[in-house]
Amino acid sequence: MAKFEHGGNIYGLISESGKKVLDLSANINPLGLPEKTRALLCRNMKIVEHYPDPRTANLTEAIARAWDIKEENVLAGNGSVELLFDVLRLLRPKTVNIPVPSFSEYERAASLVNSKMRFIRLCEENNFCLD
Repeated sequence: MAKFEHGGNIYGLISESGKKVLDLSANINPLGLPEKTRALLCRNMKIVEHYPDPRTANLTEAIARAWDIKEENVLAGNGSVELLFDVLRLLRPKTVNIPVPSFSEYERAASLVNSKMRFIRLCEENNFCLD
């Protein structure tokens, strides 16, 4: 399996290929920031100037209340990658099945906990669906 960096390197790809690239390797809206979101951010700039609470107390409380569950059953993280690594460190699976092509962090997280990796190749002619 080829090694990829988290989020991809669209600048290198554009430079090499000379073609326009639609980046789907990261959680980026290819259409840009929606106007409603931009307005909301502008109205609340004082809030977003600072790092959020590292204990995520307000977020955890709000999620628990919304779902009517105990706060101790809510796991918040700084993005999906942090949570992926945390879950694999907790579970330490012996084997991890990784579809390819897919998110490169699956392989990194599995390597960190010495899981055996089984790569499942997805084919374009099958619309990259699992069989």
